[in-house]
Amino acid sequence: MKQEIYDIASAFITDKDVEISTFGFNGDIGYTFAKYGLADYPYCLTIFAEAKAPQKRREKSYISPCKGDFVNGKTYTQKCYGKIEIKAGTAASDGYGKRILTKHTTKHEVGSALDKTQCDVRRFFTRIRSREFFKIVNMAERRILGQITTTDNSAQLYNMIYRLKENQK
Repeated sequence: MKQEIYDIASAFITDKDVEISTFGFNGDIGYTFAKYGLADYPYCLTIFAEAKAPQKRREKSYISPCKGDFVNGKTYTQKCYGKIEIKAGTAASDGYGKRILTKHTTKHEVGSALDKTQCDVRRFFTRIRSREFFKIVNMAERRILGQITTTDNSAQLYNMIYRLKENQK
């Protein structure tokens, strides 16, 4: 399933008819690729990672913004993971998560690689641990800069998304 998500992300990035938008600040990365014309509504690929190195925290009750974990009265390490979502429509959420076809969170934290205050060695090894995620991020950056040749991937995206929907049933 993980490789399938990266394949779909690659197809979105290299498609010539996607609408691209970026978001994020202070080193965070966020890309949205919206593809119209495959159905009555657009399909959307979102790539996001927060630029924060792991931090130790102790609080009475806290919901981690990166992972969404609820922690009660313990010391914990807040880590920021990379996320890739494929959903129907372009709105952030419908409140129930029904529009999300699939989502992937990296196994290892990626925030250290984006945090410019970290040493280069740590940033390098963080990128190595989540190689596939950073390959997609680099493709997205190159696409925005116009350094990737694009093709019409409409049929390929339609088939991949159709298979995703069928596998969810």
